[in-house]
Amino acid sequence: MSPASRVLGANDRVRVGMIGAGARGQELLHQVLGLPNAQVVAIADAYSRRREEAAALVPHVETLDDHRRLLERHDIDGVIVATPLHLHAQHFVDTLAVGKDLYAEKTMTWSIAEADKCLAAAQHSDRVVQVGLQHQSGGALADTRQWLSQGLAGKSRWWNPG
Repeated sequence: MSPASRVLGANDRVRVGMIGAGARGQELLHQVLGLPNAQVVAIADAYSRRREEAAALVPHVETLDDHRRLLERHDIDGVIVATPLHLHAQHFVDTLAVGKDLYAEKTMTWSIAEADKCLAAAQHSDRVVQVGLQHQSGGALADTRQWLSQGLAGKSRWWNPG
């Protein structure tokens, strides 16, 4: 039996839904499964093979062929969108419209017009939104940004050989 201090309450767990269980989605799924306070409860994918692969990774997960059914669930706190690029914007906007936190895989959208729709949805929402730009938000670039702002990298110059 666990000591009371180690027992997680309902507010200590993040219940996750995933839209898109292809190659990148399954990579993200493995990462979520490694988190002690996260529980994957539903996965939506239009392709039955991907749903079956995801179900093999997460016993007792609900699999759905329509992302809207996943978004209707009231027990999901956050949604991971890892669908093909041409679907990102629709899933992004739909997720925020139902009041769920969102992690959307990169590239965020297919076009500037879609990006504008996503930005408007995020601005009109009180939800947490993260777009997967791992290389843009990693430690090395954060350090570089700090060094540049502190003047530690010296004077920046533009060189054009042509």
